[in-house]
Amino acid sequence: MANPMSKVVMSSKIPVEYETGVLETVDVMEEHIEATGG
Repeated sequence: MANPMSKVVMSSKIPVEYETGVLETVDVMEEHIEATGG
């Protein structure tokens, strides 16, 4: 997990709504952390 943010952007698939999808990215990041066990 060298670049979590990069992974999130790729897994969330919201490059178009990146500016307004910050909150969504955070939610996805939290889910990703839980899935990987932190």
